[in-house]
Amino acid sequence: MAGIPCDAFEMPPDQRDRAGAWADYLAPVFEVELLPTARIDEDVHAKTYNFGGILIGTVEAPAQRLKRTSRMIARQGIDHLLLQFYRAGDVRIEGVKQPAIVRPRHVAVFDMTQSVTTEATRTTAIKLILPRKLLVDQIGANEGDAQHRANPGVTTRCPHVIPCRDQRRHQRAPEPP
Repeated sequence: MAGIPCDAFEMPPDQRDRAGAWADYLAPVFEVELLPTARIDEDVHAKTYNFGGILIGTVEAPAQRLKRTSRMIARQGIDHLLLQFYRAGDVRIEGVKQPAIVRPRHVAVFDMTQSVTTEATRTTAIKLILPRKLLVDQIGANEGDAQHRANPGVTTRCPHVIPCRDQRRHQRAPEPP
């Protein structure tokens, strides 16, 4: 995608440098702890394209625990929603009213203004990061509405976990002539 700004994880050639490089790459958004089963091999990658504030990308991540703390959130000022479309792996999401398990073919919606902890096996996902203001402007809501603004310390219903159905299984057979 020539001409579109892109950020990508660059795999260090030396295996001993990979864990630190991966943690450093994610550090602006998450605290990272690799799990004992983590393998940081050549398949681990992250690539994000910037479409003027809307970020779209792919990731194949090792087994890891990711955290967003209230302190980190206050320091960063990120007021976005992260949608992760999982293709492989399992993720346990904690730090919300109801812990959730995310599996392949699920979408998780994270409010980046809320604390969260995830623990995952090796995962593959497509990510979409949207500024909340963009959504508010598009749906015509007032930014002052409580449901549409960042409220540190207030737990929202995020993350939402949405199973994606196989549409072919849900189609009706054609009616006989």
